[in-house]
Amino acid sequence: MPHRPPTACRATPLRTRFLPWLPACFLGLALAAYGAGNTPGSGGGAVDPRTTGTFIAPAGPLCAKRNTSSHNCIQPTSSSTNELALFEAITDPGGSMIDFDSPGFIANVLGAVGEGGRTNGPTTTPSYGMARRHVQAGRNSFIVNGRHYGDGEPDRGMPSIHYKGHPSGNASFSFRERDLHERQEGHKADVAWSFLLAEFQDVTRGGPSMAATWYAKFGLLTDYADAPTVRKVRYVGYVTAFSGTGEQLGERGRDALGTAGAIYETELDTVTGRLAGARIDYTSPKNQMRTRLELPDLEFRNSRLNGASREQRITVHNEGFADALSGKEPQPDSLRIQHSFTLDGLEGEIMGKQAAAIHLVGGGPKGILRVRLVRRDLGRYAGMDILDYWSDP
Repeated sequence: MPHRPPTACRATPLRTRFLPWLPACFLGLALAAYGAGNTPGSGGGAVDPRTTGTFIAPAGPLCAKRNTSSHNCIQPTSSSTNELALFEAITDPGGSMIDFDSPGFIANVLGAVGEGGRTNGPTTTPSYGMARRHVQAGRNSFIVNGRHYGDGEPDRGMPSIHYKGHPSGNASFSFRERDLHERQEGHKADVAWSFLLAEFQDVTRGGPSMAATWYAKFGLLTDYADAPTVRKVRYVGYVTAFSGTGEQLGERGRDALGTAGAIYETELDTVTGRLAGARIDYTSPKNQMRTRLELPDLEFRNSRLNGASREQRITVHNEGFADALSGKEPQPDSLRIQHSFTLDGLEGEIMGKQAAAIHLVGGGPKGILRVRLVRRDLGRYAGMDILDYWSDP
């Protein structure tokens, strides 16, 4: 266990990657996380996760079982297949449809829509939220809440596939194919793919419209046949928060704040399902962006947050300069802005082989919060400094 400060948490120097303003970074936004976890045989002793209820039951081999109502393949779990095989199954035009139940956050983006249902020019984000949606993925297409998105093709040189929607909207499935092969061989860290769905209302080409944008990650829930055999698993990852409308504030920047990605360390008890909380107060040395929040202890059942943990109403405080997200250092006349918002709740999942990653997402009308944790022993982002953040003993 790392040293736990007796009073306020202490932050060590941190190298971060700049995160641009939200509407510009939905697609392919991969929050780099440097993993954390006990290596096999480390502290805590062996446990039998089959008896704890922390991890979900195995779904069996991919597409060996189907839902009686939809006749789609049931949602696979970590012992069903691997990430590369699942990616290939989803993008195979002659394959089967696979059901997923996925949490994500919503940003209602106001802007102009051009050809192909893409936003053109400046956008604003007047409101946020979160939602769990039913996704059918397969045959190189997606069906989300009954609406179909198909005709997939590579998306402007991005590591993603763009899908056209009907009557108006689009979806993008983000991936990094080289990384998928590396994961297959070296069991690297990232185990879920980004999914962006933008549905436009009152569309006039070149004119203003509202896009109800839903951003989610989905993959393989960790099942008890593939769970860690140690009691305590250590994680390291990113906390990011976005807030503000994105409106232009004269020549002094936009009303938009986002964290630079504060890294913290935590621990999952595989017997109780408890994920240790943390108090976070981080200021980026580059853009002077400050984020303060307190993550409570959370509990997982069947690889998802349980009811009480999902109802947590966390308040996030963002402080910074209106031009902080432009990549510039604050100037003497920079306009300082503050946002405080409260989440309506949380959604979270334990994903990947041997509980490789944990995703948390929360949203409220004025902002969203994302937490991306990866097992420490995976070590993909080794060399990055960690904030010494721990909840009180």
